[in-house]
Amino acid sequence: MVLIGRSEAGKSSIGNVILGREAFKESRTRESEIQTGRVEDRNISIIDTPGFFNAQLTDEEMREQTMKSLTLAHPGPHVFLLVIRLDRFIEDVVKIVKKIYEHFGKDAFRFTMVLFTGREAMSKREWIEFRLDRKTRELLSFCEEKCDVIIHKNKRDKKQIASLLENIDEVVRKNGREHYVKEIYVKNSQDETKQNDGKEKISLDQQITNQEKEKQCIRLQKKKQKTVIVLLGKSGSGKSSTANTILGKDAFRINTSLPSSDQTCEKQEAGVCGRNISVIDTPGLFDPLMTRGQIQAEIQKCAEMSAPGPHMFLLVIRLDKRLSDEEKNTVKWIQENIGEDALCHTIILFTHTDHLKGKSLDEHIRDNPDLQAFTESFGGRFHSLSNKNIENHSQVTELLEKIKKMVESNGGKHYTNETFVKYQEETESEKEEKVKESPLNWLKGVFVLFIGALAAAAVAKSGLEG
Repeated sequence: MVLIGRSEAGKSSIGNVILGREAFKESRTRESEIQTGRVEDRNISIIDTPGFFNAQLTDEEMREQTMKSLTLAHPGPHVFLLVIRLDRFIEDVVKIVKKIYEHFGKDAFRFTMVLFTGREAMSKREWIEFRLDRKTRELLSFCEEKCDVIIHKNKRDKKQIASLLENIDEVVRKNGREHYVKEIYVKNSQDETKQNDGKEKISLDQQITNQEKEKQCIRLQKKKQKTVIVLLGKSGSGKSSTANTILGKDAFRINTSLPSSDQTCEKQEAGVCGRNISVIDTPGLFDPLMTRGQIQAEIQKCAEMSAPGPHMFLLVIRLDKRLSDEEKNTVKWIQENIGEDALCHTIILFTHTDHLKGKSLDEHIRDNPDLQAFTESFGGRFHSLSNKNIENHSQVTELLEKIKKMVESNGGKHYTNETFVKYQEETESEKEEKVKESPLNWLKGVFVLFIGALAAAAVAKSGLEG
């Protein structure tokens, strides 16, 4: 991997964090340098490069270092990590894009993943707003939405490193395990020279603008066709199996041994019945073992993964087990943790339908008062899937038709990330109110009353003695 970014972005620090040792000197880099190590049972080679906008190097010297970084990465890097410090993300996105374009060519964006650092300095609401910001979206659009986050660039977190390497693996897989080879760079340089010599010379700004328009058209086309579904439910309810049934493939690993607190949101996509379907599987968010902080962190991650927002929440419930207390309180849980509006975007999805033994689902619900009350709290919207009968495509088609009709009834709107942000703001306000009404403040009030009572008693006593 090759680390790129502006000067003082912290590229060397990131290289050290990934390798788990002080491999690079953490000073302004003047020359491309390679360091290697064994990380997560794999051999890793990292090339640190001089930063963009480096006043100490001429354009010619920067080009030499660019070529050197590709030579050091022979036969070529699998990925470019564009390191961005969140506390310094103020420059024009086009300037960053231009530098990548100038130094590595347009094909480099296919191999580029954005790596944000300094997340720890932001609140959850600030982070969501940053992800929704126009400049952020523009930058990520050039890199085909590939990004990761390092919370502390100076502290090593094994989970963060493992997640980063998994995301890099996904980039490599999508690129057919190709390297970005020097020949691509040389060809891009030659093409640029030909353009400069041609009569119909097109400026670099115009090329970038045209590329942005082209990518925007592709994104809009994909958005029109894509349906985003978020699965909610307890651990063991069959969410992952349900996701695999909907997508028609083993996209999600089914691991019942891990507790909810050790699981995290995951997103997979596939073409289903002529539509682009994105499914986000969540851990058992209303399991008692999940802390409030873990729940909010996963809701935030779900909001980011589903941008600009899910079309539908599918609440997965097992038919072969009685409704638990947590499941009975799902409506309240959704209202408190996701938002009131989310109820209008929710359908109950029953699994383990073989438990019905020939009985229809409607009959089973009518004969079960708890289930009847539960489904009515979601407007009577429910569906069933048999995860043992994946070949039965009609059950998925029927589900997608129900989702389509429900999306239309909601005016075609997503449950937007802006709603998540609004929820976060409301939650912060509620926290402030709770602080005002905290037990400590209550004790202070009691203490004041107690002192007042003592004073009154003292006055009364002195009066009697007088």
